[in-house]
Amino acid sequence: MQLCKTGGRVVYSTCSLNPVEDEAVVSACLQQASGHFRLVDIRHELPTLKCSPGMTSWCVMSKDLRYTFHSYAEVQEHLHTTTPSADNDTHTFKSHKSTIGTRPTPSMFPPPASILSSQNLSLCCRILPHQQDTGGFFIASFECISAIPPPSSLRLGCHTGQAVQSQYNKCIPAPLRVLTPAMKQTVQAALALPDTFPLHQLLYRNDLTRVQKIYYACQGVLDLLPYLGSRVSYAGAKVFEAYVKHSNDKLRYFPDSVRSLAPLLQTCCDELCGASDDDK
Repeated sequence: MQLCKTGGRVVYSTCSLNPVEDEAVVSACLQQASGHFRLVDIRHELPTLKCSPGMTSWCVMSKDLRYTFHSYAEVQEHLHTTTPSADNDTHTFKSHKSTIGTRPTPSMFPPPASILSSQNLSLCCRILPHQQDTGGFFIASFECISAIPPPSSLRLGCHTGQAVQSQYNKCIPAPLRVLTPAMKQTVQAALALPDTFPLHQLLYRNDLTRVQKIYYACQGVLDLLPYLGSRVSYAGAKVFEAYVKHSNDKLRYFPDSVRSLAPLLQTCCDELCGASDDDK
């Protein structure tokens, strides 16, 4: 949604009819968007499609399907009041108290009435199999009222050059970056690349790595990388890789990329394409 321009649309669709995966997700997105997005009705665009409106109230089941919760407050109350009964073993009781990653979260439930009334969740579409001999689908169309500004932490990371680290994943790989001048020379010499080859569009992570991998990306991706930093795990297509560990000058072409690179290699393309055909 952060990539959507003003007036653009983002469509969320699932083949699930579970409101926890449908309306709950839509509601959470609208709350996090803070007024930058709204739901739009798409029924008039598909006049022959039979569907039901989105739900505005639902309950959430416990993982073992033994309990039904209508609010997050009930979840908290359940965790504090549940006691082992005579027919419950210790393991069953502990499963209620050990709730990390399994218990319902606040965003799974309908929001407060004051928020719910402004979200218009009824504009979502629920396509039920018996209505029109189809599968079951859920569709929500978001319209961007105004573009979402980048988070302040992301802007700070851009200006300082520091990687923005996720609070959920502390083991983040080194961000992708363009080749340094020295690395460009090494790659060009190792693969005998022509001077016309767009070395400025090659990406890698760092000079010291067990198996060096080099990627080719379009200019649009290169323009975005400085703003996204460590948020990007992968970008572009892998084109070169090292065949000797801990080496930057022992490189070879990645097989799947040979034909894509052929137009950029001029005099080398016939030889490379021939080698690719022989491999098949």
